[in-house]
Amino acid sequence: MILLLFLTYIFGAVGIKECAITSYGKDGFGHQVEGKLSCIMASELHPRLKYVHIPFESFEHTPDLLDNANAFINLGYGSASEKDCNFTREIRSQSSWTRIAAYEEFDCKSNILYAVDNCWDLTYQLPMVLELDSVRSHLQKIYFSTPKPNAGFHNDVFNIAIHIRRGDSGNRQLSSK
Repeated sequence: MILLLFLTYIFGAVGIKECAITSYGKDGFGHQVEGKLSCIMASELHPRLKYVHIPFESFEHTPDLLDNANAFINLGYGSASEKDCNFTREIRSQSSWTRIAAYEEFDCKSNILYAVDNCWDLTYQLPMVLELDSVRSHLQKIYFSTPKPNAGFHNDVFNIAIHIRRGDSGNRQLSSK
């Protein structure tokens, strides 16, 4: 936390601009959710990064679920959205771009929304990985901002949920039987 406060002071003192970031992908739902969550966390933890929400635009495996997924997960709750801002979206394919934007000299343009697949190179590395727990309540607030269906879980017992991935995982992961 002290490092993040120090960074806030330094960036403010030298006038380095905020970078508007978002997560944009075409992979499956789970990959894209984790990508967006990682950018939301990076924005909450780093003074230079500002998360701007864009809804899911396509899914590799279940394209018919786009509208339901956007409404259910509601990751734009409390964030600026691309449609409300006058941004030009610029896709960044380099996986380490968020780390470069956050910690190195990168001149962020105020009219550009920098779109990355995810912010994993920043959030799951030191020093930020040590601070992830501090944004848990913020993520919970986003998740519970829309009603959720009863999933059949019971608070008084231990529940187990299993995600079985089939089909696109290939022969190296699971057989077809």
